[in-house]
Amino acid sequence: MATRLKYSSNPNHSFAKKTLDLTINAVNQSPNDIVITNDDSITITLPKDLVLDFDIQITTPSDSGYYVEKGNNPGVYIVKSNPFVPGGVTIKPQAFWEIRFINLGLSDNTGAHNIEVTEVLEQQTNQESIVFNIEKEMEKIIAWLDPKYVGDLQESTLHWQAPKGITAITISGYPNQADVPVPNAPQQGNVKVTMLPGNNGTNQRNYTVNGQLGQKLLQSPPQTLQKNRPVINAMSATLYNTDTSVEGIPIIEIAVNQEVGLTWLTQYSSNVILTGPLTPNALVFKRDINLKISPGLDVIRAYYGFMEQFPAKAEYYLTANGMNQPVTQKVSLIFKNVELLYFKYTDATKKSVKLVTNPPNWIGANPELVDGNKWQCTFYQPGGESTIIYPNGIIDGSESN
Repeated sequence: MATRLKYSSNPNHSFAKKTLDLTINAVNQSPNDIVITNDDSITITLPKDLVLDFDIQITTPSDSGYYVEKGNNPGVYIVKSNPFVPGGVTIKPQAFWEIRFINLGLSDNTGAHNIEVTEVLEQQTNQESIVFNIEKEMEKIIAWLDPKYVGDLQESTLHWQAPKGITAITISGYPNQADVPVPNAPQQGNVKVTMLPGNNGTNQRNYTVNGQLGQKLLQSPPQTLQKNRPVINAMSATLYNTDTSVEGIPIIEIAVNQEVGLTWLTQYSSNVILTGPLTPNALVFKRDINLKISPGLDVIRAYYGFMEQFPAKAEYYLTANGMNQPVTQKVSLIFKNVELLYFKYTDATKKSVKLVTNPPNWIGANPELVDGNKWQCTFYQPGGESTIIYPNGIIDGSESN
């Protein structure tokens, strides 16, 4: 059965005995979300005749939400969803994940090599092979972009390999359509490229690496940098620093005094904006983070003095900006009711009272004197519902009439 994600390598071919960064990409080509949960895994197996050494550094994007661990056998690498992302990592349609093998030394075994992928998603196991070709050095230029897909203001790197004897290297399409010379004409090199906002009305830019070999002009096939719309792959809340919670479990119901960890993962965004109950105080971020928030405190600040309007939930909206229209996702956190532990007179004179709540110091409960000598309290719950309550007893244990 075919894998649910479409796998490829970048690059997919190279001259023999070169050292390069090899990226494995997985793209969601379906119209539906694909979720990689904490129970799922994707195993990448590099063939023994492809590389010189399996002691390889592996990286993933810092905002990816997954990690890589080495398998029991050489050349086996297992991709898993990070536990801090509740429910797993969602890969939106046309979005992708990637892992990168740093400074991978290739062998001199020319020909096609199969990089095997074993995908375990939703208890189904599927396999796919990625073909990587090692070629003898010849009169040609190999070029590739890594990554191939970016958002507004995001960088990619244009790499190339050229044969010995190259005396000049120029790049077409960088940073515009004019040819730009590369100093010292390296046989193997790279330059940074960026997709600017607007980009003259196009979402693509082509780059060609040109090399002078004697009287011959060598050109790589055009490499296309694609600019994509921003996507939000995950947004969730977890309880933060509490003894009674299991960290990493998504929540929708909280006490008014609880701190919450808000986590999100985006792709192709130039920045993200977080808004909550204190809407004018929007926060702008350049990267994905795990942010500690206090929803109850945010709502109290927003509705102080208007407890009858206190909402039953706190909503936080994440907007990812980039190409075309921004995309938005929200998390709603429902407040639990506040518990009244007691409302009593402090002594037999009944001149003063004490009110205790759980969570403590609830701002929606303020005792007051009525008619000069009677105590009562309008007790507000989250959502604005209120009840009038009266003192019941004296703190020393005796009852009042």
